[in-house]
Amino acid sequence: MNLKSLCVYCGSSPGLLPSYLEAAQAFGRLIAAESITLVYGGGNVGLMGALADSAPTLFLSPDTEFLRDLKTGPLGAGRK
Repeated sequence: MNLKSLCVYCGSSPGLLPSYLEAAQAFGRLIAAESITLVYGGGNVGLMGALADSAPTLFLSPDTEFLRDLKTGPLGAGRK
């Protein structure tokens, strides 16, 4: 199998332990070494930022209109 891209979601916090941040950076370097493009939503802080800084990336912006509708549509109706 020849993996060309990988979508990843990580938290915007660096994590409780320094090893979490180190693991995100190491994973980014592994992705880069394998010439895999990281596809993500553009976070640049915490674990997501550490991973993104260490790998070739393709930024995909979330569809904010879809998210707004999801929050205010039938599933979110009446919620505050």
